[in-house]
This record gives sequence, C-alpha cells and structure tokens, in this order.
Amino acid sequence: MGKIQIKSVKNEFEKKMEQELDFYRRILSYLDNSDDDIYRLSSLTLISAATNWELFLNKLFVAYINNNPEKFIEHMSGEFKKLFKDNKKWKNLQPKFAPIISSRDVNREKIISIIDERERNISLSKYEAIKLHASNWLCENDRRRIEKLDDKSIAVINLVGALRDRIIHDSVNAKNLLREAASDENLIDIELYRSNDRSFDPVVYLRAKKFPKNVRRIEKIVELLTEIGKCL
Repeated sequence: MGKIQIKSVKNEFEKKMEQELDFYRRILSYLDNSDDDIYRLSSLTLISAATNWELFLNKLFVAYINNNPEKFIEHMSGEFKKLFKDNKKWKNLQPKFAPIISSRDVNREKIISIIDERERNISLSKYEAIKLHASNWLCENDRRRIEKLDDKSIAVINLVGALRDRIIHDSVNAKNLLREAASDENLIDIELYRSNDRSFDPVVYLRAKKFPKNVRRIEKIVELLTEIGKCL
C-alpha cells in the first residue's frame, strides 16, 4: 500500500477553508445587516472552521507517521513496555503488538487503532497538546515544523480552540479560558486581542469589522488558520 500523500492532506484542508470563507461571504451578501443573522453565521463558521482545523491535524499526524514511523514506533514500544512491567504478561501480549512496534511500514489503520482507539479523534485544540504529540510521535523534520511556529501562530491556535469551546459550552470555565487566550499580547498586531479584565460575547467579537475592506474577525481567523496549516 502506498504512503499517504502529505501534500494531498494539506491541499484538502486549504480547499475546505476556502469553502468556509466562500460560504460565509456568499451568505453574508444575502443578509440585510441583521445583527442576529450575522451573529448566527459567525458562530457556525467558527465552529466549522475549528472542526476542520482539528480534523486536518489528525490526518496530518497520521500521514507524517505513515511516511516516517520510526519515532512513533520507538515511543509506542516504550509505552507498551512501561504498561506491562510484568515480564510474563509482556511476553504473552508481545505477539499482538510485535507487528506494529517492529514494522517499518505502519499503515493508516494501524496508526489510528493505537492513537485513537476510542475512535473520537485526538484532541488537538491547544498548541501544547499538538507539540506534545509531535514530540512523541514525529520524526525530527516533521516535529520542527510544529515547534518552529511563531508566537503569533500559537496564540491564534489557542484562541480558536477557546472560541469554539466558549460558543459550544458557555460554561464559566470556557469563559475564563477564552479571556486568557484572547488576552495573549501576540494577538495585538493582528487585531484579535481582548484585555483580560472581563468576559465578552465571542460571536460579537467574531463579527466585528476590524480590517480593511470591511473584513470581519471571523474571516481573518479562517485566513490565519489556513496560512498556519501551510507551515506544518
């Protein structure tokens, strides 16, 4: 079986994000500046874009591991051995895992069966989680792409996850986490910063026009996520 094409994974993500923007702008053009309608549209677009971002990261990790599995195999071998410290138990279970940890051709299904055994996708809404999994699973060249993201890109990633959680959950914890993410000073230059002195409505924040040509924050965020994806 051939290797997963990393370029295809990236192209698919870029296409989906372009479609998000096209859909948002097309629907927006039909609205009569109704605050309620723009509110709903901004909310749905953020949730959809954040979902596409996490799906992209899951697919990208699987593709990187599939193309160069050595670091992944090394890490999982160590994890299995720690899990089964009892030598007798390890010997009994080793035949089950041996094809995976000794293989140099780990296919997509094998990778997913290990890293996503509950079939719910890996949670990668925060940069620290992305960086940790990259450190454990990816070879040096692929890992460096993630570790070399600048502070502005990291702040955007964390902001998107916090916005999505705030819109979906509307909990006290989600509100506090959004205040923390939005008050990252690396967001100041790109007009996404909010001070951490009070909670705020995330969708009013998203629909605000803060850029030339009446571009709204939600549009800018989708564009920034797309650019970050190209760097990975």
